[in-house]
Amino acid sequence: MEYIYVEFPEKRIVLVDGLASGNTNDTIGVQRGTHTITLSGAPTTPPSQVVTVIDTSFPNPMRIVFN
Repeated sequence: MEYIYVEFPEKRIVLVDGLASGNTNDTIGVQRGTHTITLSGAPTTPPSQVVTVIDTSFPNPMRIVFN
């Protein structure tokens, strides 16, 4: 299990490979590997991010920032 933390100024649903997986500003468990991260709701900058998640932990997740 790997972990991401998606930062955004408001609460949104985080989509990992198109599936609702958690909320912004919370730590989310994901499988190791490459994923496309998007947020629900109005457009964001960037619209999506492709990230490779490896060697993370709950206290030290990969941080992904949207505006």
